[in-house]
Amino acid sequence: MSASLNERYLQLSQRPDFEADPGQLIAMAELEAVAERLNASHQQSAWPRLNNTPPAPLGLWLWGAVGRGKTLLMDLFFESLDEPRKQRSHFHHFMRHLHQRLSKLSGQPEPLALVAAELAGSNKILCFDEFFVSDIGDAMLLGRLFDALFKQGVFLVATSNLHPDQLYQDGLQRQRFLPAIAAIKQHCQIHQMTGPRDHRLRQLHRSELFLDSSDSQTLAVLQQHYRSRCAAQELPLKPQGEHNPALVDTPQLSPLSILGRDIPCLANYQQTAWFSFPALCDGPRSQLDYIALADRFDCLIVSGIPALRCNNDNLWVVQGTEDHPASATNQRRFLGPNDDQCRRFISLIDELYDRSVMLIASCQVGIEQLYPAGPLAFAFERTRSRLLEMQSHEYQQRSRERR
Repeated sequence: MSASLNERYLQLSQRPDFEADPGQLIAMAELEAVAERLNASHQQSAWPRLNNTPPAPLGLWLWGAVGRGKTLLMDLFFESLDEPRKQRSHFHHFMRHLHQRLSKLSGQPEPLALVAAELAGSNKILCFDEFFVSDIGDAMLLGRLFDALFKQGVFLVATSNLHPDQLYQDGLQRQRFLPAIAAIKQHCQIHQMTGPRDHRLRQLHRSELFLDSSDSQTLAVLQQHYRSRCAAQELPLKPQGEHNPALVDTPQLSPLSILGRDIPCLANYQQTAWFSFPALCDGPRSQLDYIALADRFDCLIVSGIPALRCNNDNLWVVQGTEDHPASATNQRRFLGPNDDQCRRFISLIDELYDRSVMLIASCQVGIEQLYPAGPLAFAFERTRSRLLEMQSHEYQQRSRERR
């Protein structure tokens, strides 16, 4: 028997840098109830149903503001499960796997049903961290997939910053995602995780890793960070060549192949790479690119991050067709000039944080002023919180331990 969720949480609470709160204890009770239902399901061929009533919710949707400990509790819960048929994934990683499997099954009848059968055959419970939907293709797939998984008795535990009703809000053709929302609400308890504070903003010992790009010394500091990282990896400091740190301030960039496409790179060696912000976020980049970067590197240096703030928060774009005229239900917020870059930056930081990749960066403004208001302000709140934590000695230690 592995240590229970309560035992693991109690051990963690003994650490001097850990701060518990009542909201976490309440959420733990909900997770323990999921574990009990999971254990009970092994003793029954099917979950009991009376008079054809809908099945009782088996899983849990854990949602709330950033930094309340949702991921922490889900990870402790996952580790405590004795069930061998379990999977824990960041939601973006799961979607990447789903699309890859569907591509391989192309031409087969009902490929999505085949994938659902594969998942149900190897997993009794799926745990997804950071559940968030922004792509119409994903939205269309998830309703059918979840319906198939739930019918086969698969449990779902997910963390999100949003209530299911808020998922893919204002998204294109959102009605196609409504079956997925209905399935989640039918098969999962919905619990809002509250708490008095963002625990990522507690007193952490911070390093100066987010630098002012207007400071004349910043380039030299970034170069020194790169030299130090490379020296730790025994970089041969050649007088000239593609990977010479002295060349990173020249306009000639070296391409780095990621997923078969070249990304301009200022310098790279082994597990460290230096990019300009436009190279990573001002072009046709996707979450898959950032997953591949996190697979390959344990430290990224990103220079020249601009102010991403939007000045058009009150403007709207209204979408309609001749058959379905524009209305309040299909309004979409106006996207400011930097919002595409900002979306990519949010995805980049999500992936680096989830994989404990170290980030060293220079920016025109401080973290608090990067995106203070606009259509993406809610999503960027998580990014702001993570950027602050990623500067801490504690995060850097976690990065060294996990890589």
